[in-house]
Amino acid sequence: MKALPLAFGTIFLAVIRPAVKSEGEVELLYLMKFGYMEQTDGETAALTSPEDIKAQMKVAIADFQSFAGLKPTGKMDKQTKILMNTPRCGMKDIVGHGSYARKKRYVLQGSRWNTNTKNVVTWKIYKYSGQAQIQDKQEVKRAVSDSFQLWQQHISDLDFKEERGDRDADIKIYFSKGEHGDGNPFDGPGGTLAHAFFPRYGGDVHMDDTEKWTLKTHRGTDMFQTLVHEIGHSLGLSHSDVRSAIMAPFHKGYMPNLQLDNDDIQAIQELYGKENEIEHPAPTLPPGSGGPRRPRGEICEKGRTSLDAIIMTKDKRTYVFRGDEYWELDDTAVIPGFPKRISADWGGLPGNIDTAITWKDTGATYIFKGNEYWKFINKQMQPGYPKAISEGFPGIPRDLDAAALAAANNKMYFFKGDNYWRFDPRKKPHVHKKYPQSILKEWGGLPRDLSAGFLWKNNKNYFFKDDTYWRFSERDFTIDSQVGTKGRSIQKWWYGCQNP
Repeated sequence: MKALPLAFGTIFLAVIRPAVKSEGEVELLYLMKFGYMEQTDGETAALTSPEDIKAQMKVAIADFQSFAGLKPTGKMDKQTKILMNTPRCGMKDIVGHGSYARKKRYVLQGSRWNTNTKNVVTWKIYKYSGQAQIQDKQEVKRAVSDSFQLWQQHISDLDFKEERGDRDADIKIYFSKGEHGDGNPFDGPGGTLAHAFFPRYGGDVHMDDTEKWTLKTHRGTDMFQTLVHEIGHSLGLSHSDVRSAIMAPFHKGYMPNLQLDNDDIQAIQELYGKENEIEHPAPTLPPGSGGPRRPRGEICEKGRTSLDAIIMTKDKRTYVFRGDEYWELDDTAVIPGFPKRISADWGGLPGNIDTAITWKDTGATYIFKGNEYWKFINKQMQPGYPKAISEGFPGIPRDLDAAALAAANNKMYFFKGDNYWRFDPRKKPHVHKKYPQSILKEWGGLPRDLSAGFLWKNNKNYFFKDDTYWRFSERDFTIDSQVGTKGRSIQKWWYGCQNP
């Protein structure tokens, strides 16, 4: 591991630590450690009067309170003490006097990965957690991969990849305890949870393995949230004073559908640019241009493309269902070798399905037909299905038209005719009594009688009817202006047909 103790704003405090620290001394150490007061050393500390330290602390406390969203009184009140005792990132907050008045709330550290020479940054876990509750290495790998993906989906010039060979990764991830070789020892359970190096120092991430790390539960300390935060530092972000931002320094606890705050997105896009919007998928090029392949046959015939369902499964593969057949799509066109029979590859699932939806929390795909539904993980049907919709999705009607999953809150939406229903898997009743409601009134220009809908890899929802699709903006809750209210051709933009 790198021995760069100052790479992430760590300070050495041993020279001023008495054997037993009073409450005031603990607060002084905290304010110095996280950047609110200048570090003192053994020579200068003796020359500072108690009155001067007290005055500096009052200003520093006010700065901390302002950064944390509290009233900046300069007094060590109850709420201030609670926040100072909240588990947090070990990096400085990079604030100073008057910093709360800055125009941009997020802070860029000043270094970034040079995308002119390197557009793929590799990562690797070099030391796994030794704790019993988090022994599954594949589960930890998925958490790391998902953490990088949460940032990557908002930027254009940088991709992330796990290093699976013998070469050193760019970003090394360790679970360690106490002193672990970088001059900034961990402090045991609670307190500092993790710290990371900025890009100019290599971007490595160190996680305190005395914490009770957990995934997808409110018990313990959420590893995923901590990884997302620390990787933000590895990409060049400092702490934000926006409490809702993932780059705020304080641990919030498990959030089932963790997303970046707008403050985080603005910060990362200032460093690396906005994400390149794939035209979902990009249209193909004319013959002879060296462009992607083009499918032929019935799927490219106008008036023959109305689909039953479209889904992206847990393994990020996209499938279209129509009648008794299905096709797999990549980012530009239908993959060669399709169509294939649904019944042959999907565990005996019947054809002519109504709709389907994949829930991000578990990766399970639910496929609906009539008054029944089936559960799949990728293309593997789970035992005990089909079941009645009224049993697994009470409040949702039979014979559905379409379904979609909200990226922002992980709630399911089901569509039939003029109406839609919102289904919340975490609440009971799952469907509020105010439903159904009107598609035409509430969905910003979407038509009735939809054919299908789904959430794609860019966290955008797409809706389909006959030969046309629309992209939907959750932020404005209306049809995305880039695609337009008239929509676009499914054959050209999804199937890659030359002359739809």
